Amino acid sequence: MTPLPLQPLVGVGPLRLGATREANRAALAAVLGREVGGGGTGPGLDALLGGALELEYDDEGLCAFIGVSPTADGPRVTFQGLDLAGPAEPLFAAVAALEPSPPAFTPSQQLFPTSVVTLWEAHPRFDLGGGRWPAWGQVGVGTRAYLAGLLAISAGA
Repeated sequence: MTPLPLQPLVGVGPLRLGATREANRAALAAVLGREVGGGGTGPGLDALLGGALELEYDDEGLCAFIGVSPTADGPRVTFQGLDLAGPAEPLFAAVAALEPSPPAFTPSQQLFPTSVVTLWEAHPRFDLGGGRWPAWGQVGVGTRAYLAGLLAISAGA
């Protein structure tokens, strides 16, 4: 399968921020050539392809966040040609370059407010090749409204 590009403020491959659950499932099914069922912990969450893709939907039923986790059976996802399952630091540097004031690398978690990209826990256990390097446990992309919600939560609102 062709790698799916992660595009800040747009989506991942055929999955689109701002699209409905049905539209995103149909778009992914068209790329995979098969139906895509999902599970989740509630009506606002879709966990697809064994948890490799996590989509969160807002109160209007529109996709607000797409998270990608490295799994052996999941799709290959790239950002600017870098494999999201690859080493953490080059991916961090590529995303950080989009920020007006790039932050220093941190392996725990990072939110990039300009691009609304999230990086969660760089650790060797997420390297699909057996722990050769720290890889991100999840890379996500969200909407500006999603960012506003995260900032409100972190501010204690």
